[in-house]
Amino acid sequence: MIILLVKSEELEDPAKFRPIALNNVEGKIFFTILGKRFLSFMKANKYIKGKIQKGFIDEIPGCLEHTTLTFEALKDAKSNGRNICVSWLDLQNAFGSVRHSLIDFGLEHSHLPQFFRAIISSYYSNLQAKVTTRDWSTEPFAYEVGVFQGCTISPYLFDTVFQMLLDTLEQDKYQSMAYKFYSSPSINLLSSAYADDIQITTKLPRENQILLNVTYEFLQWTLTMKAKPSKCKSLAQKKFDNRYPNKVYAAAQTTTNLAYDPLLKISGKEIEFIRNNHFKYLGRFIQADCE
Repeated sequence: MIILLVKSEELEDPAKFRPIALNNVEGKIFFTILGKRFLSFMKANKYIKGKIQKGFIDEIPGCLEHTTLTFEALKDAKSNGRNICVSWLDLQNAFGSVRHSLIDFGLEHSHLPQFFRAIISSYYSNLQAKVTTRDWSTEPFAYEVGVFQGCTISPYLFDTVFQMLLDTLEQDKYQSMAYKFYSSPSINLLSSAYADDIQITTKLPRENQILLNVTYEFLQWTLTMKAKPSKCKSLAQKKFDNRYPNKVYAAAQTTTNLAYDPLLKISGKEIEFIRNNHFKYLGRFIQADCE
């Protein structure tokens, strides 16, 4: 049974609701046990990297770690006159757009045992649901796309699929693009995620655009997952020399290290520069002046 939780005030649009599955108690217990063992396997074999993906990972203060590192990187760049470019990506109905064949591919990619893959494959192949409200209910229908939100194992299945994108972004050939702290050169920042909330951090806009293109190609490969450009944000900083006005990028402030619009795109559409507006990322407000 699925109930619909409101995500906005637009009650006439079904897409504005979040479908949450109410499983039976036996199913919740079974998939909780299976999910914990699944997560232990993924962590022990480093198929999910806790430094990068912090969504649904036990005993990790993910939001705090990601936002603190991001804020410190922006302050480090501002204080030391260094280049930095950050993009924050939002996906359209991320959990509801994962194909079940992609889940199986992700499990195989992470070398999960065959018996585990068979359980998940059987579960999703035979999965049926019905939407229930106070006034009406649908007939049972096949649940053909998307992880079963509300099922206790679904967050780990989503992480497994999304990890393939993060692994692609973290390839050795892209590591030189990562922002490296001036105060601590051993610390670098390239990609980070909390479930489907993904951040890409590079030194230069052109490097960030390369990784945005890689992300777009991955989403195209999945056939069903898409970026939501209207919810994506960007920010860049560099030290401008007023004696030589920049013909491409326009500074947004008058301080030493200036924020500017990096002119990034995803899915062929422009990503909004946060300028002087507050942008909330994982519960923390971020703005161009890093105050």
